[in-house]
Amino acid sequence: MRRLIFGLVFFSIAVQAQQILIPFNKDGIFGYVNEHGLVVLSPSFESADVFVGGVGVVKQNGKYGTIDEKGNWIVKPAYDDIWVNARDSVLTVRRGNSKGFLRLNGQAITPVKYYSVDGFSWGVARVFQFTSHPQAVNKEGKELIPATHYFEGQPHRGFMKVYDRKTEKAGIIDSTGKFYLPCLYDEISLEAAEIGKFIVMNRSLSDAGVELKNYGMVGAGGKEIIPVRFKEIRYLRDGLFAVKVESKWGLIDEKGDVLLEDNYLDIRSAQPGYFFFASLTSEGMAFGLMNKNLEVVLEPLCKDVKTCYKDCFVCLKKTGWGVVSIHGKTIVPFEYWMDYGTIGGNPYNYHELYIWAEKDNNCYLFERDGRFLATFSNVKFLFIHENGLISYDDPSKKRMLFSKYGTQLLPAEYGSYINFDKLIFLKKVSDHKWYAVNEKGEIINQPYDEIDEFSRVYNFIKVRRDNQYFYMDSSGKEYVVN
Repeated sequence: MRRLIFGLVFFSIAVQAQQILIPFNKDGIFGYVNEHGLVVLSPSFESADVFVGGVGVVKQNGKYGTIDEKGNWIVKPAYDDIWVNARDSVLTVRRGNSKGFLRLNGQAITPVKYYSVDGFSWGVARVFQFTSHPQAVNKEGKELIPATHYFEGQPHRGFMKVYDRKTEKAGIIDSTGKFYLPCLYDEISLEAAEIGKFIVMNRSLSDAGVELKNYGMVGAGGKEIIPVRFKEIRYLRDGLFAVKVESKWGLIDEKGDVLLEDNYLDIRSAQPGYFFFASLTSEGMAFGLMNKNLEVVLEPLCKDVKTCYKDCFVCLKKTGWGVVSIHGKTIVPFEYWMDYGTIGGNPYNYHELYIWAEKDNNCYLFERDGRFLATFSNVKFLFIHENGLISYDDPSKKRMLFSKYGTQLLPAEYGSYINFDKLIFLKKVSDHKWYAVNEKGEIINQPYDEIDEFSRVYNFIKVRRDNQYFYMDSSGKEYVVN
């Protein structure tokens, strides 16, 4: 049970109707049970993984293949490894040191000839042979980059930036292998690829011999929409582009129409539907907020601004940092220290739960509407977990757990943590075991020796206690693997 399963949570909605089958081990032979613990496939395999996208990867006679929910072979056991990406309906297979792609039904997409491959994204995957640059393939197995060009970076929304080997000029190839932009530019940005537009840059020399960078924006076939003559261009989302002329900024839409003249000291992306603008005031440069309809939401009163989640922004005034809603209402007073990660808590958190801010070595927690929840004394950083609980490290770097109201639920005995839906796994420093904690802060089940966080699929994760392996669901129910 050493292999990873790709595609994790992204495809769960699409396969809700499919049975969830979980492997179990009897006398060293694997079969499958359903989510209710009933045997569906009797033990007959050397190893097995959780079903993903209607297929199970199993091992027989030392080789891997895939089966359907009735135990019929889809891909006969002929490979040294198989990974499932159900989101893209693709299998990655390995034979010896070579890899390739199959469809979930077993049909070949590419030969098994690459020494390394990436997963598919927007219908394109990077693949590597023993050359200096990667190749790219689509789901029809077509290699997209001609020998006269080379590919660098990652595919983005089905587009790839390529360079002509003779001229070193950049262009764009799409997921069918056609040139979307000819190779005429010194550099190309893919940030506006979502609307089929590209910011391009060409270099030139001034009369004094100084290198100049000139930016523009082009569409399909290299059609010039914004002339290549600006000092800088930024894509702000919603089809809006900030353009810099000399030292001032203006706004142009994706059709090339000027929406705001170049009268602003700065224009920055905020979040979909909004952007920041800077004007000169009696206090110096100050930032405000506009929506995509060019309506001023927040007058230029802030010394600095940082984008956050969909409903609020962090702003700096003379008295400190605060939080303002997208409607211009002050949610958290301007008297705290905040960095980019403090809205919603840990910047790596998946949920937009709370607002926290730091002041005088204390952390203050607020609901997202600004209602005060709790003070955490002598703390500079809070971790907000997926299940809504709060943790932080004491001076000895041991983690303790709290409710959102500041009630301590677990003492400072823990170190590492793993979020798992409504559960948190906390590793106790004293015995190095993992404890599963629910959203009430209660420890459930006996402690575990190992949590395989990379095995997470649907709402299951693989855990080990002593020599016993389990798949555990997010309610804490265990399914024996061996």
